[in-house]
Amino acid sequence: MKVVFLVLVFLCSSGSLVHALFERDRATALAQCGDWEAANKMVQPLIVHDDANPELLYDAGVMSYNTGAFGEAQAYFQKVVNNTMSADQLKEQAYFNLGNTAVALNQLEQAIEHYESALKLNPDNEWAKHNLQRVKEMLEQQQQEKQKKEQEQQQQQQQKQEEQKQQEQQSGTQQGQNQNDTQQQNNDTSNEQKQDANQDQQNQSDHLDQRE
Repeated sequence: MKVVFLVLVFLCSSGSLVHALFERDRATALAQCGDWEAANKMVQPLIVHDDANPELLYDAGVMSYNTGAFGEAQAYFQKVVNNTMSADQLKEQAYFNLGNTAVALNQLEQAIEHYESALKLNPDNEWAKHNLQRVKEMLEQQQQEKQKKEQEQQQQQQQKQEEQKQQEQQSGTQQGQNQNDTQQQNNDTSNEQKQDANQDQQNQSDHLDQRE
């Protein structure tokens, strides 16, 4: 089950200037043909002259989203929901698309909040319900993967510490063995020296006995 990145195009032909209406209609036609880049470029100058128009801001958000400019789309949709002149239906769609842009930006917790806001305005929004459930599953999966990764890192760290401890123990054992070997060699040397001294002394004694 995939997240439905459905952006509901809410292009309205309202406005006071004939030129603006004509340009907006052209942008709408380009968007309907899938030429989102050209449509977006055509809408941008209109926003400069009418930046308080919630419908125009929504259109700009839709076009930015479809051109992959998710940060810009997010800003436009946010302006729509904050605009006191926005109708509830437009706010609902803007919240829904805020959820989609948040998913695209991997902001899953924010996406959940936006879908829930859309459902507060329209509890029957099936797309919002679907995406909300799917994003919750995605977030849970991410958290599980993060937890698994942390556990693996912890296990690797513990294993590394155990290996280091074993190496230190082996090093200490080897050092102790070397010391024992050295001590044994010293003892052997000392015993040999004592034996040589005793032998020399015995030889001297035998020599004296012979002289008598």
